[in-house]
Amino acid sequence: MISVTIIEPSFIIRQGLVSSLSGFRDIEIHKVYDEFDNIEVIIKKIDTDIAILNPSSIDQISLAKLIEKDSEFFSKRIVLFTNFPVGLDLESAVRAVFSYHQSEADIVKGMNKLVAELNTTEEPKEEVLSKREQDILRLIALGKTQKEIADELFISTHTVVSHRKNITRKLGIKTVSGLTVYAILNNLISMGELQ
Repeated sequence: MISVTIIEPSFIIRQGLVSSLSGFRDIEIHKVYDEFDNIEVIIKKIDTDIAILNPSSIDQISLAKLIEKDSEFFSKRIVLFTNFPVGLDLESAVRAVFSYHQSEADIVKGMNKLVAELNTTEEPKEEVLSKREQDILRLIALGKTQKEIADELFISTHTVVSHRKNITRKLGIKTVSGLTVYAILNNLISMGELQ
């Protein structure tokens, strides 16, 4: 479930957004703001997955300053719904941009894509290693070279290197000592095997 904050001063547009987004089963609207007087305070209060914002309600200088203050927040959580084209700088500074002039099909497609992306990023960082990756990790932890691993598993050294990259990406661990600790903690090897 994706939680949403809507920040839109226009009653008609705000109600349209609430009504449209309520049709998505994976979206839950948590808070709706109808004013922009305290936009900086409102943005600091946002604790939802995304916030939908109408950039035409904020002067461009103020918006640029807000983005500059917390660019990571804007790039991960702010979605613009706008009635005018935005420049590439603004488009690349936020999570997504939708136009009031887009067709319903395009907006639904875009929102579904956004929901899928957010659901993917909600998964735990640590991915599950495949059986082959576990075998290679075990041999790495035991101090085997790439050539020795390739020979033992009857694969090429190139394949060993590819698996090693995937293991590093999935676990976020780059050093052999870190991989060894992971292997021990996850019962891929025992302390006795390291002797």
